[in-house]
Amino acid sequence: MPTTTQAAEISALTAPILTIETSSGVTYAHRRFGASEEQRPPLLFLQHFHGHLDTWDPLLIDSIAAHREVILLDNTGVGQSTGKVPVTVTQMARDVLRHRAVRRIVLAGTGPRGGHQMHGWTFDIERVANAANNGPEVARAQSDAIVEWGISDPSRLNRLAAITQPTLVANGNNDMMIPTVNSQLLADHLPDARPRIDPDAAHGFLFQYPRQFAELVTEFLSGR
Repeated sequence: MPTTTQAAEISALTAPILTIETSSGVTYAHRRFGASEEQRPPLLFLQHFHGHLDTWDPLLIDSIAAHREVILLDNTGVGQSTGKVPVTVTQMARDVLRHRAVRRIVLAGTGPRGGHQMHGWTFDIERVANAANNGPEVARAQSDAIVEWGISDPSRLNRLAAITQPTLVANGNNDMMIPTVNSQLLADHLPDARPRIDPDAAHGFLFQYPRQFAELVTEFLSGR
C-alpha cells in the first residue's frame, strides 16, 4: 500500500494500472493509490455511462487522494476489464460491491430506480452518448441498463429506506442527462442523505468544480 509520502509522488496520471482476477474469471483493471491509513477505508470510484479509468479528471482524483486511498475501477467488460458488459444496473452493482464493506456513499449525478424523466434521453444527448467512437458494445449494453432502471415507478423509491449509510447526494442544478429532480428524490427517501446542488452546473458538475467537489467529498468522508 502507498504511504502518505509515496502518495505525493503518484497521481492519477502516473499510477500504474493493476489487475485482479475474481473467482468468476473476470479480470478487473484498476488504479489504487493515495494516502493510506488503517482508519480510513479506500474510496472506490464507479464510472458513468461507458466511462473508464481515464475518464476521471486528474485534478479531482488527486485532490481526494491527498487525504485517502482511492481505487479507480474499469467496470465489467469496459476498458481493460474483461467479462461481458452487464445489461442491468443491478448486475453492475453486484459485480463490484459488498454492502457490508460500505461505510459511506457519494452519489454524483445519480438517479434512483423508478425515478422521474430517466426513461430515455433527449435527441441531442442520445446522439452524443451513442456516438460511434464511444464503444458500441458497451454503449448498447449500458443503454439497456439505464432504460430499464429509468422506467418511472414511484413504488420502487421505498427501497431506498434500506440504505442506512450516510450518503452525499450531489448534482448540478440543470442536469439534463439524469434530471436534477432525481437528486431531490434520493435526498427525500434516503434515511441519512446529505444533499448538495451546485448552481450554474449540469451533469458534469464534479468536473466543472473539481477542487470544490473534492473538498466536499473529503469533508463528508471524514465525518463520524
